[in-house]
Amino acid sequence: MATNNTQNSRTIKIPGNNETQKLKLVSYNMHGFYQGFSVVDELIKTRSPDVLLLQEDWLTPANLYVFDKYFANFSPSVVLLCLSVLNPAC
Repeated sequence: MATNNTQNSRTIKIPGNNETQKLKLVSYNMHGFYQGFSVVDELIKTRSPDVLLLQEDWLTPANLYVFDKYFANFSPSVVLLCLSVLNPAC
């Protein structure tokens, strides 16, 4: 069971639109991809986040493909922004 995570629901107002929408954020510190991928999979299945924020995957740029391998069914539109000591180009 995931215990080291945070979940927040925010109401956002879209400019020019009178509707409000809720945005579900989930953040998790993986402590290494292979240490935390099963918890991330559980978070996706049980929380259905709109935005998933992952820290400390510890993957090199050449190994980022494993996100697609393990989380192929995570369907929201995702923009990957990375900050990593393993990849100074991020």
